[in-house]
Amino acid sequence: LVPNTSEVMNINSAVELFSREEKLSPMNAWYCPKCKDFQEALKKLEIWSLPPVLVVQFKRFSQREGRNRADKLETQVDFPVKDLDLGEYVLSDNPLDRSMYDLVGVSSHVGALGLGHYTAVARNAENGSWYSYNDSRVSKLTDKEAEDIADPSAYVVFYLRKDLTPDSFK
Repeated sequence: LVPNTSEVMNINSAVELFSREEKLSPMNAWYCPKCKDFQEALKKLEIWSLPPVLVVQFKRFSQREGRNRADKLETQVDFPVKDLDLGEYVLSDNPLDRSMYDLVGVSSHVGALGLGHYTAVARNAENGSWYSYNDSRVSKLTDKEAEDIADPSAYVVFYLRKDLTPDSFK
């Protein structure tokens, strides 16, 4: 979940919004099998354990009730290239659950809904370098370009658990 704001949000704030309790609207009411009626129930999403590869999709389009079109959300979400720690959000107390990640890819969307263009940047496991993918063009990023991966067009980010990252990433 990403609110539509001109302020910069960090990925931890986005995770907190994702896991915040919310009341379902009448349009999204839950059907209760006991009382056989729709209820405006509360829902809360929580993380029990984390996967080896973490994929986070930022909500970039907002659909308002009663409208047939979606609005694009341009909020900047900062996310680290190294050492994303999600340990404080994990419910499991298993000491083998690891919560540190390194970024390995970003899919970006520019333009409007239905008229946009997707590009990607990803890290090469062989040499540790970042590459940009734009249609049929692939180019290696400079160190400076690699530092500026987080921008308002970031749509999906891909993280690899730190204990699985190749030596070339260090």
